Amino acid sequence: MKKRIVLLVVLISSVAISTSAQLSFGAGAVLGTNAGIGSIGFGVNARVNYALEKFDLSGGVTYFIPSTSSVLGITTSTGEINADAHYSFLKQDDIAVYGLGGLNLTLLTASASDGGHSISNSAVGLGLDLGVGATYKKFFAETKYDTSLAQLALTVGMNF
Repeated sequence: MKKRIVLLVVLISSVAISTSAQLSFGAGAVLGTNAGIGSIGFGVNARVNYALEKFDLSGGVTYFIPSTSSVLGITTSTGEINADAHYSFLKQDDIAVYGLGGLNLTLLTASASDGGHSISNSAVGLGLDLGVGATYKKFFAETKYDTSLAQLALTVGMNF
């Protein structure tokens, strides 16, 4: 009987949380310190706020513009998939300041060609994200450290 009551409470709670979830989408420009020579990219994300007032979940994809080394002729291309949890330290009116932590999956591809010969290689890495961010109305900015690329990334964008 106790198991049924607990199961019923969990079921009702999960339905209440899912019906009160707020979903937003965003896009922005990313500047990374180590994703390539230019280290400029673009990202899209989705953020879900459940019934928990101070917590959000965010998932996104970032693609860095491919860059070529003028010395070695190596072209690199980098992309990431991120999943982060946000905890709001300050949430008033249209302003929020939050800390974030999460996981990322990074795909790095490098290729080079010399005349008729070419070579390419790719690698996949799993890393952690740790950073801070802020929102003002529809605009957001985040700074986070990414362990898989060993870089600091700054993202500025807009939620829709």
